[in-house]
Amino acid sequence: MKVSPYLKLDRFAEEIKDLSLEDFVRRYDVPFLLIHGHKTAPASLFSTGKVEVVHKKEADQVKPQSGEAQDMVFPLRKTAGNAFTNMISIGRATNNDIVIQNQYVSKLHGFFRPLPDGSVTVTDSGSKFGTTIDGAPLKPNFALRIESGQTLVFGHSVVSTFFSPKGLYEHIKSLKFFKKI
Repeated sequence: MKVSPYLKLDRFAEEIKDLSLEDFVRRYDVPFLLIHGHKTAPASLFSTGKVEVVHKKEADQVKPQSGEAQDMVFPLRKTAGNAFTNMISIGRATNNDIVIQNQYVSKLHGFFRPLPDGSVTVTDSGSKFGTTIDGAPLKPNFALRIESGQTLVFGHSVVSTFFSPKGLYEHIKSLKFFKKI
């Protein structure tokens, strides 16, 4: 099964509802970013992942309300045509692997880098409005190892959660709407 660059969380949950944890991890072997509180920008599911974020005041203090239809699942993997081969980029420019159309997100806001041991680091590339992890500011141009379930906020307004494949599976299985599927 081919993974599209992004899917609405409820649609993704429907696609995986019959998978065991072992089958899910075998099929989806990359970490995920779950972006909260947005509306999708006009784009095909098979193009570069692109979202337009609804501004949230004081986003660093907002707890993500997972399971809402506007949550989007982004596999952290390279997209075709991205020049940065050694990282998974996130930002406002359309050549990023994850495109976030928000005035507080820089053109190249930051990037993720998978490590040989399976862990992942996140780096803020010196963005104007910064990045926080679990409420703590991320020092610009400093790679920090992130763990499944941590909350990342890009540019004070884009709230997201980083998940390992196992972490996302367990998160989806715990959601109220999933139990109705």
